[in-house]
Amino acid sequence: GWVPGTDYGVMQAVLSDVAAHYDIDASRIHGWGFSAGGHVLHDLALRQREGAPDIHDLAAYAVSAGALQGYACTSSVDCAALLTQAARRIPVDLRVGGSDPLLPYLQADHARFQAAGWGADAALSVFPAGHVIVPSQLQPTWDFLCRFQRLPD
Repeated sequence: GWVPGTDYGVMQAVLSDVAAHYDIDASRIHGWGFSAGGHVLHDLALRQREGAPDIHDLAAYAVSAGALQGYACTSSVDCAALLTQAARRIPVDLRVGGSDPLLPYLQADHARFQAAGWGADAALSVFPAGHVIVPSQLQPTWDFLCRFQRLPD
């Protein structure tokens, strides 16, 4: 499981450590998460949290079987309002198996992104599988992410 109050700081520490030790292209920081990791990425990309990675540094992200309702939209945070008022419309690739119990949630999430104006920057792909990581889906995910670079404002 994930503990947002603790794990988000760990994610920032990892990003800082990688940037300090490797010559990375800081304009191409992408995230990918499966299931609860996808829930977390929605939250990180849509709501700036103290101690968490800065949403302005994220070029794009992808979730496989992760839903907005996992962490980003809760009983006190309306999904439509969250997406409409997002500080940035960070491109997102949603992927889910056709027999995954989370399929209806990702379909609803995609509709929410579209209603909030994401357009082609919010993609949904349904593939034949359940709640699993499917290796053949990694390349299309990477192809989506690679199109995006975070340019300075």
